[in-house]
Amino acid sequence: MREEPYLHIGEALEDATGLYVQDDPIGGTGYLKTLSIQGMDKRRVLVLVNGNPVFGSYAGRMNLANFGVGGVERVEVVKGPSSSLYGSGAIGGKD
Repeated sequence: MREEPYLHIGEALEDATGLYVQDDPIGGTGYLKTLSIQGMDKRRVLVLVNGNPVFGSYAGRMNLANFGVGGVERVEVVKGPSSSLYGSGAIGGKD
């Protein structure tokens, strides 16, 4: 992330293998940058910041454009069965 001019985490994750970042329309007023992992529903992807769940989703969709890359030390993506350690909200993965 330090080598590319990303504006937000959504842009940075677009280049990650196995992740699908897309623009989801919200009532004709704009778009949300949403994330799905391994084809799972967006509502099944858990986003944590400093180990704490991030809320503020719209109909189960988190807007990744709200998270800037400034000050980000690292991004971990947990896929597969190990994501079940985080509960049913992370069945699709944890970011």
